[in-house]
Amino acid sequence: MREKHSEFTRKPQLDAFAEICQKTSGKLQDRTLCPLCLQEYRNGNRLRRHLSDHLEQIALFAARPARPWLENDDELDLMEDSGSDGENRAESVMLDTQEDSRTQIETRKAAVRKYVGDQADSKTKENGQASLEATATLHDLAFSQDSTVRFPVMTIVHPPNESFYGRDQDIQKLHEYLSTTGDICVIHGVGGIGKTLTAVEYAYRYKDKYDCVFWLQADTTPGLAESYGDIAHTLSLVEGNEDQAQIVELSRHWMDNTERRWLLIFDNVEDWDHVVQYIPQDFHHSHGSVIVTTQISSFATKANHSLLLETFGEEDGSCMLLQYLDRRDPGSDPERAVAQEISGLVGGLPVALSHVAGLAAYSECTLSELLEIFKQRRRHTGAATSEDDDLPASFRQASYSYDETLAMVWNVTLRELSGDARDLIYILAYLNCEAIPESMLCDVHTESFLEFLDCREKIRYTRMRKSLVKRRLIQAKKIEGELCLSLHRSLQRSIRETAARDTDTLQKVFDQALILVRKAFPASSPIQVPDPSSWRGHQRLLPHVMSLQSAFVEAKSAIRGSKKFAGLLSDAGVNQWARGFTRDGLLLLTTAERVLDSVHTDVSNMMRADIHSFIALMHDNTGISTRAESLRRREVALDIRRKQMESAPQQISQVEETLLYNSWLDFAISLLQYNRYQEVETILDNCLKKYREWGSPDEIPYEYAKYGHKMGLIRMYQGRYEEALELCQQGVQHMEKTGNESLMLRFKFDLACIHLQKGDIEQSLAVHKQVLSQRISVCGKFNENTLQSYYAIGALEEIRGNFAEAETNFRHALDRRRAAFWSIEAVARTQYHLAVVLRAQAKDPERATRNYDEAKATLARYLPLDYPDKLKDVQDEAVLFDHMLTVYGARFTGKGLLDIMR
Repeated sequence: MREKHSEFTRKPQLDAFAEICQKTSGKLQDRTLCPLCLQEYRNGNRLRRHLSDHLEQIALFAARPARPWLENDDELDLMEDSGSDGENRAESVMLDTQEDSRTQIETRKAAVRKYVGDQADSKTKENGQASLEATATLHDLAFSQDSTVRFPVMTIVHPPNESFYGRDQDIQKLHEYLSTTGDICVIHGVGGIGKTLTAVEYAYRYKDKYDCVFWLQADTTPGLAESYGDIAHTLSLVEGNEDQAQIVELSRHWMDNTERRWLLIFDNVEDWDHVVQYIPQDFHHSHGSVIVTTQISSFATKANHSLLLETFGEEDGSCMLLQYLDRRDPGSDPERAVAQEISGLVGGLPVALSHVAGLAAYSECTLSELLEIFKQRRRHTGAATSEDDDLPASFRQASYSYDETLAMVWNVTLRELSGDARDLIYILAYLNCEAIPESMLCDVHTESFLEFLDCREKIRYTRMRKSLVKRRLIQAKKIEGELCLSLHRSLQRSIRETAARDTDTLQKVFDQALILVRKAFPASSPIQVPDPSSWRGHQRLLPHVMSLQSAFVEAKSAIRGSKKFAGLLSDAGVNQWARGFTRDGLLLLTTAERVLDSVHTDVSNMMRADIHSFIALMHDNTGISTRAESLRRREVALDIRRKQMESAPQQISQVEETLLYNSWLDFAISLLQYNRYQEVETILDNCLKKYREWGSPDEIPYEYAKYGHKMGLIRMYQGRYEEALELCQQGVQHMEKTGNESLMLRFKFDLACIHLQKGDIEQSLAVHKQVLSQRISVCGKFNENTLQSYYAIGALEEIRGNFAEAETNFRHALDRRRAAFWSIEAVARTQYHLAVVLRAQAKDPERATRNYDEAKATLARYLPLDYPDKLKDVQDEAVLFDHMLTVYGARFTGKGLLDIMR
């Protein structure tokens, strides 16, 4: 506040405002309304953050000059729970701050009242999407936390590079590109050209120009998620283990709305959708700038600025090499000519020059000796142009081969390593090369092929690490207080290619890396209950699991799988599912299944049952295209667990019994997809009997939540709407107790659908708007569940005849679908309804026709997969599109289908 308002200079004034903030933080009831905007909260911390956001806005409004439109506003109380005392204190601070006229003071008071009134109106009237989204941005935000953060802040994991050389013109050009806010610059070039180092150098060189510099490791989804977690924790936006999607959305929203100048760096982008999905929504109107580094040159066309990094010429390359060797005057150095030859030999590639310098420093060879070694290597591999290869100046342009050059440098460098150091860097190459925790490597190891990493011989390990660091093959850096190792991605690729030539070496290194990750990665819940408290611990290790998965797939049959590897993939896949990353979750689980197949694991293996169950759960978000596969997988999982129970009924543990009934409930989910609700009711009754044996709703709220939600849908099918609403509401309340907000909102979405089927369209719309407001905050604007809420509100507005509102919501969903994992069935249904409302308004006939045709093509392709006789004479196309969607959180957002399926 002092920074934004110079008039607030005295500590008593600031203390008074702080005391006002504390006034709102009394003991909370189980369910508390915000006294200003009437938003409902169950969580005390969230309400406190919400109120502090109001107070920040009140302070900003209070300091603004008089505006004519405030003069006749009606008066509102500032704070219900503080009475008039809160308003008098705010006024007293303003009186102490400035010697203004009484009119000016009253104007500021009116500004406060105007702000509070606007927020209350936007919440209570709920008239339209704009007010709804405005309300959504108010809750669960933490801009008030700025006061606890010491700016400037940086989340860069790379330390400053004291040996950085050149690129001055590139960095100056980059700064010019980013001198205005809302711009993106793509830095591109071949691997090892220095893209990451250039971005790091720019960030440190111009750090005084930014309040915040945020680094995103963008080559994997887990890496991006972890980076956003670092941002959220650095800004004090989160207090515990919030849902990952919520963490991302909080960080993005902070960047969209803060007045602070920030820089966001996406490093090593391989999929442009990662930029689209993770960049702040209103970036072009924010106070931020974005840098993207990538090897994919086509991405340069996707931004308004791009910077192509070139290799160094012989002069600059030689200076860089000599600077790495700590030569004081590279221009007059006696080995300058040799350094120029070496620069030409390696094509002026910075990463190669760095490793040459490391080799020279550690081996104590002269540059002339190294040059002769490289010449011999070229002749040995057949890369030399002749026996008298003098490496002319034109070599780089005439015969420079990127892969051959790096292979030559690294072959010579790795050959000089000790056996321990070579084994270590080979292991590192099969992990995620950006941040490998030393604690994961150096531990108590009883395996013979990991004894060289045993922490009981720490000196041995330390010597290995220092050897690799001194040779510039790896970097050692501290991340959140923990020492981590990293190596260049080009070196990682080269080592993997070398290892692949010897299957025994490949298998050994892969198994070593696997054991290290498996020891560190926590196992998933034995009873399949998501545990948000463990997510932070998983977050830093997930990139290493993904690295092993990609190595296994790329090696095809060259790497043998194992049950240990399948178990790791399965645990990681379940974690990704729980955190909302369906795409990565499916990838990991299907690879785990493939691994089990490769080692001929028994089809009745319990791990297979887990994999079947979770893949089916992920397919529940899809629709008709995976409906049959989900049912098949659940039948298999249930059969495995039933046979286990029958084989030794006296030896069944509580965990095994829980898993059996989880499988029964999962099986019921698939039956309901086929509208077989009579069979589902019997299964649910049996599950409820068992739950009552296990404990009360307070003891096992997750189980009772699932029961209430599913039985509520059964009662809806039966037309018993009051019972349906009561049961589904109980499901929502029980799920709230678990802290799983994403599932709670899915249950609440279905509660809104039951209101619609009952005929209460207005109540259904009100609940759907609440769900959307919360999903924007909890899941993010690009999450599939959020898109489903946009669709549901659009469908209801279409029923009410508000075609313009319906169109707005349908467009919201379709415009954001490319950055989400939204099913083709959901997209087709939204396209169909958008076409309907466009035609109803006689608007945009070209888009209406295109959307209608695409939607009908999808319907024709997928409807035959599940086309019951009851629907074959139905002429209402909207009913057929609804049938393609999943029962949970999607199918019953329209009228007509339920009556037919009864």
